[in-house]
Amino acid sequence: MKKPAGWLRKIGEVIGFKHFCTMAKIEKNRVLKHILIWGAAWVLLILFFTEGWEDPLRLLYRGLPVIVSILALIAINVLYLLPELYFKRKIGLYFLISSFLFIGIIWLLNNDLLIFSEWAEKYDIPERLSQRRKNEQAVTWLRYFIPLLISFVGSTLIELTHFANKKEKAAISIEKEKLDTEMKFLKSQINPHFLFNVLNNIYTLTIIKSDKAPDNIMRLSKMLRYMLYDSNDGKVPLQKEIDYLENYISLASLKDSRGLNIKVDLNNYQTGLKIAPLLFIPFVENAFKHSKIEDLKNGFIHIELNTSKQHLEFSVKNSTPNVVFKKDKVGGIGLANTKQRLELLYPNKHELRHELKISEKRNVYSVYLKLDLE
Repeated sequence: MKKPAGWLRKIGEVIGFKHFCTMAKIEKNRVLKHILIWGAAWVLLILFFTEGWEDPLRLLYRGLPVIVSILALIAINVLYLLPELYFKRKIGLYFLISSFLFIGIIWLLNNDLLIFSEWAEKYDIPERLSQRRKNEQAVTWLRYFIPLLISFVGSTLIELTHFANKKEKAAISIEKEKLDTEMKFLKSQINPHFLFNVLNNIYTLTIIKSDKAPDNIMRLSKMLRYMLYDSNDGKVPLQKEIDYLENYISLASLKDSRGLNIKVDLNNYQTGLKIAPLLFIPFVENAFKHSKIEDLKNGFIHIELNTSKQHLEFSVKNSTPNVVFKKDKVGGIGLANTKQRLELLYPNKHELRHELKISEKRNVYSVYLKLDLE
């Protein structure tokens, strides 16, 4: 089979023919149901409310083109106009194209421009109808318009009901998924391994009567308050999220009094911004767990945050040792859970609400997150 010419293929792409064919395969069962229902309904109506039984040939000439036009209109409406225009909120374009489609089909029917006219000329049927069309032009248009309109509106209402039910089921499914995600999120909020180490480090500070002990106890208290209470809100001030990260980094750094190679730049942000809580901490926890930061020569963690009026960019880079190791079994669902939360809280549907890039090159593990805050 020869491939279509370049210009023809481009035209097909412009009008969405390729997507139309894909949709046709997916929705063919629904279209077949429409065709069977509406086709059978109009055949029965024509048979019982016209003189079709007395003159089958005239019935075939007058009824078959109308039925074929109705079925073609329904197929176009169900496969292309509704999913590509109406359901994507292009209401004006939907009604405009539908109107032109109506007018075009009626004009074809009214002027015998369908393929049935050539077949019907053998029986001199057009001559019998020509005088009537001259005298009753408006009635003829109305005869075609009414069945087309009823079928078009009927198929649209059926598809709108189907679409509403589908959206409702999807919303219920998303809500269940969100609840499951929140449950996992709550379970992974407090890492017992981290909490155990922090308490041990603070205990050591109190034993040696260090002046740093009270400050670190206060940091831990603020962290716990934020995790248990403040993070229950759908959106929190960005400042609170930054304070939480800074407290976590300070407490995690207590493990080595020599000082760790940690660079943190969280000051490049605008005030008044709000985000979903605890989105960043899984990436920071992951960096501390897998960077082997205790290696003062090769270990490092770099954390940076930048914002504008509409976007937020957060990045974490950390070293990765040649020998893979695992410190604890807790928090394994952290990154996967965060990805799922991003899909729910900042969904990429009609536009890009979030962008997450994770890569590992030359013993450097990098995370880049961009959020649309609008």
